[in-house]
Amino acid sequence: MRLSFRAHTLAVLFALSFSLCFAQGKPVAVIEYSSGSDVIIIRDNRKLAFADPIGVDLVEGDQIQTGRAVLLELRLIQNAAIIKLAENTTFLLEKSVADGKTVLRVVYGRVRAKVEKLSGAQSFYVVGSNAVAGVRGTDFGFEIVAPRLALSSVPLTKVFCFEGALAVTAYEQTNAGAAERLEALSVDYVVAAGEMVLVQKVAEKDESSKITIDGDTKTFWEKNDFKVSDLSKPLVRPSVDKKPEEPVVTELAPVPSVKPETTISPADDGDVKLVYVPDMEFAQSLRLKSRLKDSGVLGALVLSTAGLGLEAYSLYVASQGKATEATQFRMAAAILGASAVPFLVFSLVIQP
Repeated sequence: MRLSFRAHTLAVLFALSFSLCFAQGKPVAVIEYSSGSDVIIIRDNRKLAFADPIGVDLVEGDQIQTGRAVLLELRLIQNAAIIKLAENTTFLLEKSVADGKTVLRVVYGRVRAKVEKLSGAQSFYVVGSNAVAGVRGTDFGFEIVAPRLALSSVPLTKVFCFEGALAVTAYEQTNAGAAERLEALSVDYVVAAGEMVLVQKVAEKDESSKITIDGDTKTFWEKNDFKVSDLSKPLVRPSVDKKPEEPVVTELAPVPSVKPETTISPADDGDVKLVYVPDMEFAQSLRLKSRLKDSGVLGALVLSTAGLGLEAYSLYVASQGKATEATQFRMAAAILGASAVPFLVFSLVIQP
């Protein structure tokens, strides 16, 4: 028995609703630990739907945002590395390509990474708004957070090292230079275990310095150490014939000599459109829009399913010779189908 035009329309709406939630790509990382479910993943400028963040595959270009009191750990596939995100952190898997180049971007928040020593042409960078860290194998962190006790709310950038060593390039820019789009002054550092580079706004200029890791940073990461720290688990990585040597300063990956915004930026990513979250107010707005979008999709699915059910039942009633009742059921199915359209349009219009 053939379905009517209304049933076909409802089926199309049903399929379109599902298509809003799925976009496939080659996985470059997987979430192995999360202390809560308040995790948002933006893919192709849309929020990814999942019941539990643990086990979710991540692809190049994904943006991950952790909510309040949520700690999350993900493992990269190409390079043996574990990345830990603290609460209220927005983080981007900007690039992970076949030749071993990995670029990760911290938009806001606290991130820590444990990277196994790389080999050959592999490279690993973490990028922020005014600093770039290049590593070959180390335990380090990258933070962009607002100072607790300061008149200015301009975030501080901290790049620190717990084990091994890393190369850091800080970019010092004046307010006037930024307004005129002048190139920032780059300052290179080699950071050893127990040290960090601090970039902060002083008067009208960004200034950087290398200092000992401050007590707040050290205490925070001692309290929130890695839950998953075994880098010996099987991974897709280049094979080596001998035990890797200890990382030394001369083997550090080179750091780009130009400002990160001009070399690794959303504008250079082609079709990838990013949602940056510079503060907590905007982060809360993003979560609200995501929940509203989910509600719109769910409403369209429920109404479409109910309409299809009534349409099918009307065909059964008609086969029993009850033409009047069948017409009433078809009218009800049409109303449900029409009601699903505003929900679908709402979910399409609102973007997190």
